[in-house]
Amino acid sequence: MTAQSGSLHSNLLAKEQELALLLHALEEEQTLLCSGQPDGARLLDAAEAKTRLLAKLEDLESALNNAQARLGFPAGIGGLLSAACEAGCVDVLHRVNDTTRRVFRLNKHNGEVLKQRMVLNQKILGFMRDAQGAVTYSASGRTAGQRSTISSRA
Repeated sequence: MTAQSGSLHSNLLAKEQELALLLHALEEEQTLLCSGQPDGARLLDAAEAKTRLLAKLEDLESALNNAQARLGFPAGIGGLLSAACEAGCVDVLHRVNDTTRRVFRLNKHNGEVLKQRMVLNQKILGFMRDAQGAVTYSASGRTAGQRSTISSRA
């Protein structure tokens, strides 16, 4: 194994590790989303963790592309597969691809759950608004029907 193929192998292993961390973060997010009363602070922490992991994965993808190019293989999955064959790490590449697919499916599922929760929350707010006779508070702290008493002509 040459230094360049070793770099490809080590970058694939690092990507596999980061994907495993992202999968774990998505599983935690799913647990929070499916709980009866999701903890907003913990969901925010999960979103921030996902953002950090995705940034790290983007850096690793760039490093993989560079290692692939240094080995003389074209960009794209075909070139990566050929480079992994030459570097003797096709098994790692397959595990990375499998985990990537799992991450994609779970992230998509979590997005659908989140969308459903948002729709439900909007329905609940609509019901509350109707039940209260449209006396709800806006972001300014005023009720919806309350007008400002400050004149703009002053």
